[in-house]
Amino acid sequence: MIESTCLVIQEEQRSAIDLYRQNSGFGDEFRQLSDISEQWRLPQRFCVADHRDFEQVACDENANVQTRLESLQQWFASSPDNVAIYVASQLDDQDDLDQEWLKTIVRAADSVVFPPDRLESVAKSLLKAASQFRDRDDFGAAEICWSAILRAGSLLPANCISRLLPFLENGGEVDTRLVALQAVFSIVEVEPLPDTNFDAELYSRIEKIGRRNLDPDVFCAGETSAIGIECLMVLAGLSNGRSNPLCACVSALNKTWLTRTIAGRYRELLASWRQVGLDSDSFGVLKDDLAHLTLVDE
Repeated sequence: MIESTCLVIQEEQRSAIDLYRQNSGFGDEFRQLSDISEQWRLPQRFCVADHRDFEQVACDENANVQTRLESLQQWFASSPDNVAIYVASQLDDQDDLDQEWLKTIVRAADSVVFPPDRLESVAKSLLKAASQFRDRDDFGAAEICWSAILRAGSLLPANCISRLLPFLENGGEVDTRLVALQAVFSIVEVEPLPDTNFDAELYSRIEKIGRRNLDPDVFCAGETSAIGIECLMVLAGLSNGRSNPLCACVSALNKTWLTRTIAGRYRELLASWRQVGLDSDSFGVLKDDLAHLTLVDE
């Protein structure tokens, strides 16, 4: 029972990530992700009809997508737990779904709270959907792909963090590197990974991306800086007693705004870890990195 309660708390903490901060570096299409949950809840939320009617229409594969969506929203308003289970089952059966309905289900996954025993399976299903939409260039595919990855990151247990590694590769029609980094960080932001879950391949890949984007010859504000900053913060979360190798890259750039941004993120990470009861000795390396960044800033 305690373990289940902790999983729910962990999911809520990860879901509370500031999407505005996350979405920096991308265009308007990506920033629309911060509105998905509210847009999904808005229409007709005050209708008082029997929720069983809404359930029947939402589950009717012969109804059009818009009608099913409106019924799903109404069903959610009256029976959110049942909708969560339904969304999870639809993600499990996504190979048989109409593609427009799958988009709706991925959006819905961002709004519902899944049972603790379904978190991992839902995360895997979302990553499967993300892989599919990553290879598509039709309108809205990128938004769905990014949304699926971010939501999966909020659900994945620490021992499955390597499932995000394929999305750090620059392949497909949709660039998923930044959202994959944010998904990894959403896991380590809650609490440090146990030593047994350290993934050397993941660490190496992120360090390589970070060095490339923090190189003085290519560094610039926008997506490049956003990826570089996120790489540095992920390595901080994956530190496992290691000093962050990307701090030297930041020092070499000698940009006050960048140093202060990262120092602020470091302080937020330390505060997050303190909230789960870690003593200061548990993150001494992070404090050393922060001290170095602060010294450079001065």
